[in-house]
Amino acid sequence: MNKIIPQEKVKPEDCRHWDYCSAPICPLEDKVKNLNYLWYPDEEICRLATVPTWVKTQRKILKKHPDKDKYFTFKMLNRNCVIKKGIIGLDPDKEEATQLKSWFKKHPIKRQILEVEKEILRKRLKKASKAKK
Repeated sequence: MNKIIPQEKVKPEDCRHWDYCSAPICPLEDKVKNLNYLWYPDEEICRLATVPTWVKTQRKILKKHPDKDKYFTFKMLNRNCVIKKGIIGLDPDKEEATQLKSWFKKHPIKRQILEVEKEILRKRLKKASKAKK
């Protein structure tokens, strides 16, 4: 059984990919240090199997992001929002603060579905599948 080591105890140098990894944002780095980094979709992403949500977001963006010249901040990657086809980062030639404000407005935090709503959806799907048969 794989034992997951808490991030606080593992240093980036301890990672098995350390010698050949060029990911600009590392989940084993200090979170404060990561806050200052920018990530472009043509840059490498952490290869570890067990990663934080923001690394999973990087992977999703890579699949759906057509423009490799736009960047994403650590805060953008940490945002719990829907990643759709055509998601666009920030333009490095424009002022960041206004772009960031606009980006966060366009990408609201995912709404949590209540158990009652989940049950309604389950019943609706069950009814629809029975109607198909």
